[in-house]
Amino acid sequence: MDAAEMLELLEILKNQAESIPFKMIFVLNGNQLYLTKDARELYKTNQEASELILAQAAVFDSITTQILVDLILKLYAPPYPLKPFRRLSDAETWIRGIKA
Repeated sequence: MDAAEMLELLEILKNQAESIPFKMIFVLNGNQLYLTKDARELYKTNQEASELILAQAAVFDSITTQILVDLILKLYAPPYPLKPFRRLSDAETWIRGIKA
């Protein structure tokens, strides 16, 4: 996903949420999400995303992917809480604990 696609996804999420801030869970089991360098930079600096997204959990079925995401987040952390998980139930518990 490049920066333009990232902006397009953000616009879709904004419209679906009717511009009301929200928490979200991405379930990517069996899939990979590749972000270009520009998209990663945008991910951590986009003002609209920081105002719209309260927290994000990402669920991966691979421990390797989860470790890789942990490392990437140290360099490209977004301005809201984001945490990778291997189980959906853990992601749901964590995201419910984030105060709106």
